[in-house]
Amino acid sequence: MRLRLLNLLREGEKCVQELVEATETSQANVSKHLKVMLQAGILSRRTEGTSAYYKVEDELIFDLCNLVCDRLATRIEQQARHFRNFTLTNKG
Repeated sequence: MRLRLLNLLREGEKCVQELVEATETSQANVSKHLKVMLQAGILSRRTEGTSAYYKVEDELIFDLCNLVCDRLATRIEQQARHFRNFTLTNKG
């Protein structure tokens, strides 16, 4: 969820409601993850009326996200190859 939120914030500042709609999850869930990233210094927050807006504090976080996502994709591909090979060798 945090990677999804960061990816949405890649385009710029967004209010909580925009993030809730984009992720199709509850406001409580989105707010929980935003709070953790805010406390970690990854995000900054400003309020305007009754809305809270979040943005990424350091664009370098996107390099980290790319590394994590690439690594996850590689592991998933390796697992898929393993299961395909397993299925093929156990047929017949």
